[in-house]
Amino acid sequence: HFIFNNDLKPEMKKQIAKRLLNFEIVKKETLLKISLEGIAYDDTKYKVKALAAKPFAYIYRNILDRKDLFTAMFNIKPHKEKLDPSLKQMNWEEARKHADQTGAAESGSNEYGIEDGYFNSKIKKKLKQREGYLKNDAYDQSPEYEDLQIVLDLLKQSGA
Repeated sequence: HFIFNNDLKPEMKKQIAKRLLNFEIVKKETLLKISLEGIAYDDTKYKVKALAAKPFAYIYRNILDRKDLFTAMFNIKPHKEKLDPSLKQMNWEEARKHADQTGAAESGSNEYGIEDGYFNSKIKKKLKQREGYLKNDAYDQSPEYEDLQIVLDLLKQSGA
């Protein structure tokens, strides 16, 4: 809802919009992308497109709000995996031991504790080329760290 929030400082909205536009999922949502571009860029073309899209974005947001309300009211939940009923009878230590045994049995092909099927199909081929690729990275100089700073600034601005 931040797009429609006029209480946020324009610089804050611009910073958030620019960051969100880095994500592929945002780029695929046309209304969202156009709306964010109108906030992020000081360009008449983007501003006009965003202004034209705003009523549609507002309606779409309201539809999603109603969907959320409907889902909450009728307690609609996503499909859950079926749990082994015997697990409910176990205390914490037994459950922990069972988890350790299951993990060991299902991840025997690798030292990382990742299920064999997933490891062998998705990770194993890329492991050598990825070795040490983050060794020179600093966690305090990353987009995610900047995201945290944006959230903290947003909370400060809202008086939280």
